[in-house]
Amino acid sequence: MNTTSENISHEYIIVPIYIITGAIIEEIIFRKIIFMNLNKYLPFFMSAFISSLIYSLMHLNNARFIGYLAVGYILCVIYKKSNTILSTIIIHIILNIAGLISISLNVLY
Repeated sequence: MNTTSENISHEYIIVPIYIITGAIIEEIIFRKIIFMNLNKYLPFFMSAFISSLIYSLMHLNNARFIGYLAVGYILCVIYKKSNTILSTIIIHIILNIAGLISISLNVLY
């Protein structure tokens, strides 16, 4: 019989792939493609809000809907100000790691 920590350790094998590729794909789709294309035709606030709304809805998590919406909006602000997708990818990876740690601590304790 496996312990909880043994079960979690098996999942950690795929987690780095999820953390990095998920962040890259989501940032390219939601900030570089959706947000920037909307921002060509709409004011910043509206394009960032719509992109963030789609981002939040895509995560299918009612309990964290507002959190995803806020993070999406903040990432749009950072992307627009930095003018590079790398900055939001790095922040997204850090947020994914923080979320993993939070989930892991809840499972372990």
